[in-house]
Amino acid sequence: MLARMKSHYRRLVRVVERSIDAKLPTQCLDPDSRDFGGFVPLDRGYAEPVQSAHALDALFSLYACPESAYFREARMLRSALLCADHLLREQHEDGTIDLKETNFHDATCVGFSVQVLVYTLRLLRASSPGADPAGEKALEERVLSFLKRGAEGLLSGGFHTPNHRWVMASALSLLHATLGDGRCLPEARLYLGEGIDCTEDGEYTERSVGIYNVVNNRSLRILAEELGMPELLAHVRRNLDMVMKYLEPDGSLYTDNSRRQDMGKASYPASYYENYLLMAHETGEPVHAGMAETCLRLAEEGKVTSDSLDRTLCLYLLRPGLRERDLPAAAPASSYGLWNPRSGVARFREGGVSLSLLRDAGGFLKLQAGGLRLTARAAATFYGDLGRFHPQEMERDGEWTVLRYRVRWGYQRPFREPPASSEWEKMPHEKRERAHMQDHVLEARARFTGDGVELRLSSDGVPGVLFKLEFLLSPGGWLETDCMRIPAAAGGWAILKGAEAGYRLGTDRIAIRGGFAEHNSTILMRGSEPQDPSCFTLFCTGYTPIGRTVEIRAPR
Repeated sequence: MLARMKSHYRRLVRVVERSIDAKLPTQCLDPDSRDFGGFVPLDRGYAEPVQSAHALDALFSLYACPESAYFREARMLRSALLCADHLLREQHEDGTIDLKETNFHDATCVGFSVQVLVYTLRLLRASSPGADPAGEKALEERVLSFLKRGAEGLLSGGFHTPNHRWVMASALSLLHATLGDGRCLPEARLYLGEGIDCTEDGEYTERSVGIYNVVNNRSLRILAEELGMPELLAHVRRNLDMVMKYLEPDGSLYTDNSRRQDMGKASYPASYYENYLLMAHETGEPVHAGMAETCLRLAEEGKVTSDSLDRTLCLYLLRPGLRERDLPAAAPASSYGLWNPRSGVARFREGGVSLSLLRDAGGFLKLQAGGLRLTARAAATFYGDLGRFHPQEMERDGEWTVLRYRVRWGYQRPFREPPASSEWEKMPHEKRERAHMQDHVLEARARFTGDGVELRLSSDGVPGVLFKLEFLLSPGGWLETDCMRIPAAAGGWAILKGAEAGYRLGTDRIAIRGGFAEHNSTILMRGSEPQDPSCFTLFCTGYTPIGRTVEIRAPR
């Protein structure tokens, strides 16, 4: 089939129009306010400068777009000029701006802004004069002023996180091309000299499927285009191919292994639209075109958590060829296996059911059936929180994925010779003898069955330790056994005793077999992870040594 690529442009215009319609009422129009010209969402109560850069780009793109309902509309230009003034007022003498929620005199915020505003400047220069040439010229001068001052901030500033390096380098490459500033290119190459942190599996250091993959891919693409380094696109392609194996049955993304703020949060791939759109036009591969279509459709449905699609309209206006070509399209595979021991993640999917297993995390297992999510955690009362099951090892054994956790702990003896200081913090505790040391070892073996998972738990070490296995379920459904049916509200919980229980959420259902209930220490078990109030929790309880098998199925 053909992707409706020729329809994307007009559909994207509507998406950006809706985005601006939602933002405009939040623009501060009070000349006496420190936020004058910026956008002040109610949940924040203040304006972030970088958001003015993004909004400015979207506003002028709609103003310059003949297919937009806001084409040449004066209020779009006025609003964009207010954004520019806000941005310039917020820019420090050193050229940086603040990310008010956490970072100050932040060069990386300038980098994110440059990634947008250089293209806005190019569109300003490429567009024929409209109804207000003086206003358009004033906007161009303001954008150029910000970029010139921003170059100083980028040249003297630094970064915090891995993705920032590529944001900074790409922004410097854009400024080199735009301003002809000879200092920018060597600085960009300093960052590139560190080597690109993308593994053979296509994963970046931050493992951020929900946020920073998109940032890395966009930044590397800019560098490839501006510096004539097409080899950088191989990293982008590997990542985009990997992301398709992080798609859940309901179209969301698996984010539990992220090292950033998107970890475990619901996220949809709409923000990848530009990534897949440009890759589809480059490779002609149907699956990339299919993913671009999927991303745009999700944005049309409102399942987007950023303004990353807004900036894509500017690219469409600068590159008319993007509007003129249809491409063969194919949906990403819905059945696959992913084994990534470097990152400690394994994923399996068969249509509407997926299984994810994770090393170094409390939520070591996630099963998803349609939109119903189940996350498994385990803990034992072994010396406080040392009994939490955060598997340190992950390996494959045929069709089984094996996760293991080992810990030894006990007691300390008094010093044989008095220490030099009686202050506890100054004592050489590493020299103390140990006494009554105990071991705790827990192994979880999981096998994907196509419609669910078989989970085998076994333990070794000190006996008689209280143990719990917990299943965190999407709330709002019904828990059913052969003798009862109860509503499963967020924050609620139950202990599974006996053969089987079913859980139904809308049209999605799972069955859990193999429950056990030897004690009632659940949400208050000492040392275990706090109960998640956003989920309904189903517990299984016992004592070490553990030797249990639990089966979870999603009836087709």
